[in-house]
Amino acid sequence: MKTSILSVLLLISLTTAGLSQTAQEYNERGKNKASFKNFAGAEADFTLAIQLKPDFAEAYYNRGLAKRIQSRFQEAIRDYDKAIELEPAYAAAYYNRGNAKMELKNFFGAYRDFTKVIELSPRMSLAYNNRALCNVELGNYRQAIQDYNKAIELLPHYADAYYNRGIAKYLSNDKTGACADFQKALELDFRDAQREIDRYCQ
Repeated sequence: MKTSILSVLLLISLTTAGLSQTAQEYNERGKNKASFKNFAGAEADFTLAIQLKPDFAEAYYNRGLAKRIQSRFQEAIRDYDKAIELEPAYAAAYYNRGNAKMELKNFFGAYRDFTKVIELSPRMSLAYNNRALCNVELGNYRQAIQDYNKAIELLPHYADAYYNRGIAKYLSNDKTGACADFQKALELDFRDAQREIDRYCQ
């Protein structure tokens, strides 16, 4: 099954009124370094921003992204935890914390984070897709299919969601529905779907 996690890599800026200018400058410099894939340098700048402004939620979030990209998932989760503590409605922090938990195979914890994202941002198709991935791992295929349906409703050309829904349908013994989804994913240029068509749909 394709379990690659679609990540929100945009470094979202929160309101910065009242921040120390120097802390904000370090945060901006860190985002610039991250855009050039210098994640270790970005992390160092986000740390400097946090040292200067310990309640700077965005800097914790951005440092969490830098750590997750470096595969330091537990450390990233701690930074997302802090960002959420400071900004309880920080949907992107919940989303990326869920992704980090999935990397650690904590699918129930990730499921809860994606559910919170959906509460905060009900039109975020990526959250429905990733919650569905968790449901598949937890054996909840019917709920997974419902989430994939919503992801596709919100983003009709979402090839990953068609492919992943096909997997969930196949696991639910709906071979016809699975093959239709694999074919649609292939039409949307999701080339891995050809493998599933060759394996299950001939």
